Amino acid sequence: MKNRFTPGQTYVRVSGKVFDDEEINNAIKVAKDGWWTEGEFGKQFEADFKKFMGVRYVTLVNSGSSANLVAVASLTSKVFGDRRLKPGDEFITNHFYQISGGKDIYDYKDIFIDQFPAAHQERQNPARNKRNLNSHKV
Repeated sequence: MKNRFTPGQTYVRVSGKVFDDEEINNAIKVAKDGWWTEGEFGKQFEADFKKFMGVRYVTLVNSGSSANLVAVASLTSKVFGDRRLKPGDEFITNHFYQISGGKDIYDYKDIFIDQFPAAHQERQNPARNKRNLNSHKV
């Protein structure tokens, strides 16, 4: 084996891309089809992921920021009745979420916590806090 890994000796790249003929051919296919997003491969991934997760609905988004916005938008749904996120509600989150959380769109009050369980318990107030969203859980 040419590229055998030896701990402490083998250089491990921090990032990099490894493509084989299949990825190159798929890239050419989507370029020819003109579907850069949500084309054949995106729809197939959604179907496979939905089956893997055992859920009824899956929606691909273009970034973690968009995923955060979709998550908050879904929490405003009337499906949740009185538990839905409404303007002025307190919303427990971490400081990373503020960048892309849609606070200005949905007019909720951020309650920032760190990632330690004790902090979660200290800041939670079921009478006021409607939702708890940590970006890494989305």
